[in-house]
Amino acid sequence: LLAVVQFPALFKGRAATFFNDNVAAVSALVLGASRAPDMCKLGMAFNLYASKLQCRVWQEWVPSASNTADDGSRRGPAQTSALSLGVTVTSVPLPPDARQLLQSSPQQLVASILG
Repeated sequence: LLAVVQFPALFKGRAATFFNDNVAAVSALVLGASRAPDMCKLGMAFNLYASKLQCRVWQEWVPSASNTADDGSRRGPAQTSALSLGVTVTSVPLPPDARQLLQSSPQQLVASILG
C-alpha cells in the first residue's frame, strides 16, 4: 500500500506485480477483504488506490527466504539482499494520516481515496 500511495506516478496506467511472503496479506490484497478489520482496510485501501491509478495488479506469494524486501524490514536497508541485485533501497516514512486511515469506516475510506 505504501508504495502505491507514496509513488503513484510509478503505478498509474501500468501493470505491477507485488511479491509478499504473508499468505494472509496476499489474500486480503487479492480479495480486498479479510475477517481481520485492519487487514480488511489495508486490502480495501490498496485496491481502491490501484483502481484510482488504473493499475493492473498481480499479487504473488513467495517464501520468506526469497523475499528480497523482507530482510530490509528486519535487518535495516543497509543489510538487505536487494542491494546485491542492484535495487535501490530507501526508507520511506509512513504518511501521517495512515493511522487515521485504519481507524476510518469503509465508507470514509472509499470517500477519502476516491474523493
